[in-house]
Amino acid sequence: MGNQLWNYVSIYAYAIERRYSCENFSFFEYARYFNLAPKSKIINWLFFLPFYQYQKRRSAFRIKIYRLLYKVFVVYPVSFFRKDQIIYSRDGVNAVYYLPPTIAVIKELAERERSSETIFFSQVSGGVFRNPEGVELHRSTIVEYFSPVSWVEKNVREFIDPLRKYYKILVGVHVRQGDYAVFKGGKFSVSQKRTREILDEYLVFSQKKSDEVMFVIASDGPIEEKFFQGLETKVSKGSAGEDLFILASCDAIIGSDSTFGNFAAYYGDIPHIVMKNESMDWDYYRDKDSYFRSKYETFCFFRGYSE
Repeated sequence: MGNQLWNYVSIYAYAIERRYSCENFSFFEYARYFNLAPKSKIINWLFFLPFYQYQKRRSAFRIKIYRLLYKVFVVYPVSFFRKDQIIYSRDGVNAVYYLPPTIAVIKELAERERSSETIFFSQVSGGVFRNPEGVELHRSTIVEYFSPVSWVEKNVREFIDPLRKYYKILVGVHVRQGDYAVFKGGKFSVSQKRTREILDEYLVFSQKKSDEVMFVIASDGPIEEKFFQGLETKVSKGSAGEDLFILASCDAIIGSDSTFGNFAAYYGDIPHIVMKNESMDWDYYRDKDSYFRSKYETFCFFRGYSE
């Protein structure tokens, strides 16, 4: 979800800059959280409607089947019949295609802009679209466009509001499990035991008492509460969309090095403290109370342009 959102908002920021409309046909798994149905009735009926009441995570069988169907009935035909309108993200690991206003428009994109429509294809091999200057410049418009649907907003408020009455600070804790256990040999996986150590370090760093801080934990796997005894914690058991907005409603996020927690921090304009298995660089986070592009995040923004 985080991967798709960063691609989506980066292209959307470019569309705002150019005063274009923007639709994302591939966002059918998660559109129900944002009320982002496409204008195409056929695409909406075939791919979006089957997921409006579907709450399972991406590893579910239905999602795998629909991803395959989407490739067969949308991606392949578009690639063949409309190839002159397509912009592909770069091939290769961590390859990136920067969009205006982050960089000036390049010849390839300028040629596509002469047509009535430009189609963006992100490569499965690791290529992505990014627009760090655009998502910062147009943040208020992006936040409004990606606002949650009413049922998500209601559930988030019912979760967050009671906590606000009793705790000075809410800290979202995003524990990525699932595929992180094997992705890159587990390089980015942080255990729940290590997560507890980092939360204890945070209390020392922030000079806050344990009864002043509520740690709101969201994860794609089961949380073993024995690791967090002695801390004020509440585990979210909602959907991925609810977790995203719950994390964004906190005062800070301590989370795995992932696009999901980082997007929640961007949406909520709060700092994202990236958990590491090695020693935490707490001084780096001192005096940071809003969203910023962290040198410790790996997947959201990439180096290689003049910052």
